[in-house]
Order: sequence, then structure tokens, then C-alpha cells
Amino acid sequence: MTVSTAESVTPASANSLPLGRMLMYGSDQTGVQIIRDTPALLLPVFMSTMQGISPWLAGLAILVPKLWLVLCDPLVDSWSDRRKAAWGRTPFLLVGAPLTALGFGLLFWLKPLGSVGETALAMAVLYTLMATAYSVYPVPYLALAAELSPDPHQRTTLLAWRIVFTMVGVVAGAGFAQPLIGWAGGGSRGWEAMGLVFAGISGLAMLCPLPLPLPVPVPVPRSVCAAGAVPAAMPFLQQMRKAWDNRPF
Repeated sequence: MTVSTAESVTPASANSLPLGRMLMYGSDQTGVQIIRDTPALLLPVFMSTMQGISPWLAGLAILVPKLWLVLCDPLVDSWSDRRKAAWGRTPFLLVGAPLTALGFGLLFWLKPLGSVGETALAMAVLYTLMATAYSVYPVPYLALAAELSPDPHQRTTLLAWRIVFTMVGVVAGAGFAQPLIGWAGGGSRGWEAMGLVFAGISGLAMLCPLPLPLPVPVPVPRSVCAAGAVPAAMPFLQQMRKAWDNRPF
């Protein structure tokens, strides 16, 4: 008696994910982590010391973009999934990477405006725009991990490399940003230099996965093949209700 333990059969070659492709995927996380961590750590310091904004107002200007991402990320996720068949993930990465890097650099180049309130508002708007561009990039990027290989072991190794480069980004953003400001002369010139250097590093790192979104054989359950149809994507609001009903989540 023969017992089948899998509903689908995937060629062995489809399970092979070369080390080079794993490194291309993981290295991006260095740039993503710099973009995420450096403003969280240093933007309040920059706003209070270089722009004269009160700490509470600086915190409020930073909170607004963070709250916006709570809504923006699921919207981008739904949009990316719906356009995957027609566009793939590449357009999201190609647009999100340079815009995010540009927004990061501009954050530390903004000069004080006519009043503290105007400066805080300008920073909040600029940070929100950067956060939107940031959302366009990492949400589709994270979805790639499930699409680059049908083998769960390969995907685990892939994400392990992502964690390695995450640590590189943490060390760079948290450990070298402030020394870089000092090495560049301090003051506004030092902040501008740090923003420019880190924006360049992040932008280049975030472009590394661009060659990756290639068609990969994905096993389709035989029950689906027998039915002759693939289930339609779940509507966005229904996805939100499913997540809300998941008590552990």
C-alpha cells in the first residue's frame, strides 16, 4: 500500500536557492534597518538641538507617521498582492527604494522655518512621505521570502540571512550615526553628511533584491487543480476582520 503525504509535487531543482540569491535578498535588510532605526533614535535629538523644537512637539511630529503606517502597511500589502500577477514585486521595490532613501536624506537637511510649529509640521509631513515610500518597499520585499522557494527549509535559511543583515543595519544605524556626525564636523554640516551617507548606503542596499522577483514554480494543490480554479484574493476589509478576530494576533 502506498500512502501519499503531499498534495503536490515540486521538482527538486525548484527547491534549490543559491547562496548568492540568499545574500541578495538578505543584504537589503541593512538598508531597511538603517532607515527604520536611525530616525527613531536620532530624529528627536536633531529636532530639539538643531531646529529648536520642544521634545514633546518633536515626539508628536514623529508619532503621526508611525500611526499612519498602521493603516498604510495593510493597504500596500493588499495592493501588492493584487498587482503581483500583472507587475510582480519589482515595481514596488524599484519605486520604494530611491524614494525612501531620498526622504531619509532630506529629513536631516531641513532647516528651521519661520516658527517652531511650522518646522515641526514640515518635519511631520516629510517624515510621513518618507514612511509612505518606506511602506511601499518592505511590505512587498517581505512577501518575496515565501515566493523565492517552495521549500520551507530554504525559506528558513533565507530569513536567517535576513536576520544577519538586520544586525548589520542595527549596528550601523545605532552605533555609527553619531560618530559620523562628529567626524563630519558636527553641527548642521555633520547631520547633513550623516543623512547623505546613510541615504546612499541604504538606497544601494535596498536595490540588491531587484533581480530576485523571477517566476518560481509554486506547487498547486491537486484539489485546486481538480476544481479547475484558483481561489480569488480575499478582499482587504475581510482580511482586516480575519486579523482582528485572531485573538493571539
